[in-house]
Amino acid sequence: NGETVVEAAVDDFSIYDTYPTGVNALAKTTFSIHPNPADQTVNITFSAPTAGSVQMYDITGRQVAAISTNANTATYSINTANMPSGTYMLMLQNGTTVESHKVVINH
Repeated sequence: NGETVVEAAVDDFSIYDTYPTGVNALAKTTFSIHPNPADQTVNITFSAPTAGSVQMYDITGRQVAAISTNANTATYSINTANMPSGTYMLMLQNGTTVESHKVVINH
């Protein structure tokens, strides 16, 4: 009748994981941002001082403040007295780690 029947079976089946597909968890920098909401100043305190930078951006993405951090100082302040009330983003960078946090200024 012209039909061909093929039968097959899998005897051994192995999966080799040579390309990892996960991401290792990054260690978070331990710090505090206070007060939040802020009026005159925003203070950033690191539990372990480290070299890096802190930048503050307004809601349009314009940089309004920048600080270089070092391994000898744990606390930094940003003067917010002349900034309009609103929501800002604080970017903390050290080495390969970058973290962003929302800060509210309320006069």
